[in-house]
Amino acid sequence: MKNKKISNKVIYAILVSIVFILGVLAQIVLNTSMNNDVVASLEYIEDASVGYRVYYSENPFYTEPYIEEGKTYIQEYVDKITAGFSYEVNYTDDIKRGDYEYYVQAKLIAYNSEDPSEDLWTKEYKLTDLESVSVKDDSNYRLFKSVDVDYQFYRREFLNYKNSLGVNVNAKLVVEMVINNHGSYPNLDDFEYGSWVKLEMPLDDATFKIKTNSSVNQDTHKIVKFNETDHEELYIRVIGILLLILCGFAGFVLVLFIVINKNKLSYYERLLRKILITHDRIIVNVEKLPVLDNVSVVEVTDFDELLDAQGEVRLPINFKEDKKRKIAKFILISDNLAWVYTLREGDLNEDTK
Repeated sequence: MKNKKISNKVIYAILVSIVFILGVLAQIVLNTSMNNDVVASLEYIEDASVGYRVYYSENPFYTEPYIEEGKTYIQEYVDKITAGFSYEVNYTDDIKRGDYEYYVQAKLIAYNSEDPSEDLWTKEYKLTDLESVSVKDDSNYRLFKSVDVDYQFYRREFLNYKNSLGVNVNAKLVVEMVINNHGSYPNLDDFEYGSWVKLEMPLDDATFKIKTNSSVNQDTHKIVKFNETDHEELYIRVIGILLLILCGFAGFVLVLFIVINKNKLSYYERLLRKILITHDRIIVNVEKLPVLDNVSVVEVTDFDELLDAQGEVRLPINFKEDKKRKIAKFILISDNLAWVYTLREGDLNEDTK
């Protein structure tokens, strides 16, 4: 029995199947290992905001008691800024105990004028002491804290720093409330998370706006506790990871196979190229092969036979290829006799050549 080489299409199909099967198995096994029973869960949503009023010192132009938030402010006239910070958290169920610590601080940050991301000097100022509040068997907690910010004090601090060093720097003032949350809930480990809400304003601009920012969003957060992973689940997870690694390796082999064979010539293409290069002096590439209706046709099975006939008649061999079907025809005509050699990819077997 003749040994036949496995075609590239078969190899490609096998590799694709292996990658697909390993990928599906890995996903099933990993999902199984991660679907542990939930012991307890608790969801919560936070909300935070900051409002402010800007008070001017006595001046000949502005007589109102304060300027509302969101305006453009004149640095020279700003006396103080009153900021009101609010924070609220809502749980989906009453927590056993909640402890909340919060404070307000100011940060004077001097930075490189040419690169605002490069901080050169930071000084912190405590605006309030650390305050603590505890709640029991409740699902909601809210707080509000108001502070006065002496804008010109921080500007003088910045100017002292700038003038003493004689460097070209800019500065900003950040006023923020920091909240640390601690809680306990039945069957859940003690949990904690932190949040902040702040104001930010420049100290070196003649006019400026105040920006507000917060770490809080409207997303629902979830605290979950699962069953402890036992040895069986650990083994399953390891198997899943190994399957995933094998899938990745098979995928790499598939990509490598595609790259290697993308520009590789088939045996038919190599044989045809060899014929055309070796015998280019006697082969003519024609647009249309001659009609053989009125001549006797000899079908030769080997190109060497066609070469023998060409050596006798000393005439060129006509050649045309059907690239789509991968069929090449060579025709030699002398008087009423024609020799025809046909090269078909489907008739070739590289192992038998």
